[in-house]
Amino acid sequence: MRVDCERRIAVLRQGLQQLSSELYAEEVLSLVADSIKRLLKCISCGVLLVGEEGLRVKISRGLSYSYIKELHASSGHKLVSHILQHPQKLLIRAGDPLYGAGFEHAYKSLAVMPLKKGEEVIGVLFADSDADGVFQRESMEFLDDMALLTVVALEYYETKDRLISYVNVDPLMGIYNFKHFHELLFREVLRADEVQHPFSLLLFSISGMADYNSAMGHVRGDQLLRDVANLISSQVRRFDIVARYSGAKMVVIMPETSKEEASKKAFEVMEIFEKGDWAAASPRLVYLKGAVVTYPQDAKDEKELLHHLEEALYEAKRVKGSKIVIWSG
Repeated sequence: MRVDCERRIAVLRQGLQQLSSELYAEEVLSLVADSIKRLLKCISCGVLLVGEEGLRVKISRGLSYSYIKELHASSGHKLVSHILQHPQKLLIRAGDPLYGAGFEHAYKSLAVMPLKKGEEVIGVLFADSDADGVFQRESMEFLDDMALLTVVALEYYETKDRLISYVNVDPLMGIYNFKHFHELLFREVLRADEVQHPFSLLLFSISGMADYNSAMGHVRGDQLLRDVANLISSQVRRFDIVARYSGAKMVVIMPETSKEEASKKAFEVMEIFEKGDWAAASPRLVYLKGAVVTYPQDAKDEKELLHHLEEALYEAKRVKGSKIVIWSG
């Protein structure tokens, strides 16, 4: 498939404009993934990073939540390992020795590009197709451009994030603050409208904090808030957004996630919370309340979505013990 020079330049220009406009890394990487998916009409595409924590999906289109979870739990991937040892782009088709090693879907052709910071390979960009002739010279050059834009964006935001984290991060919990959450939610609504993909919100609240602080002291209370924030962050995907909503409330933005998937994750978090020391204490003082909503299924805009999220949490608080309520209208 041809990706002419004008289209390549337009995507690169848009990416550089986003960088200069001080938008967020997720937006630039979303531009990369959405452009590849749209222009090459591939089955799936994405950016996978390799670090101390293993293989992580930074952005993807077409990969299921369950497959991403499998990737994160695995010790590696054959194609990623190959590129780490032989850092050059790959075009894999039937008959190639690496054919069959892909990313969830059966394919007829697969392009994999190394992401390099200097001489270091930090990950791969991939795109697969159910057609043979998709990745011609122009398409491979376009993927080269997108790989370069991805690395530039990652390096830029890594530096920038260190400088501005104190503005956007809650100092007690170490997660995003309420202001930054609203900025990211607004952009996620715009992106969901543009690409026609749903996203979900999870809202958690630690019920009984006043009693806990009175009985255990505020130092222990602050530690409980940090522990639960860490618990939630450890259970969601790397590209999900965890923020402090207010007081003892924490919210999660889950891009491209259905209500069913988000609800499953909310119950998993509650199940782990119920195994914590705070749940085994006698008398027990704190419980976890949770709520789940999905856009655009449950709301037409950001304001209505948050209203329904808070209503669902209110319903959860009316029930004794830990409880998750899924908004159903």
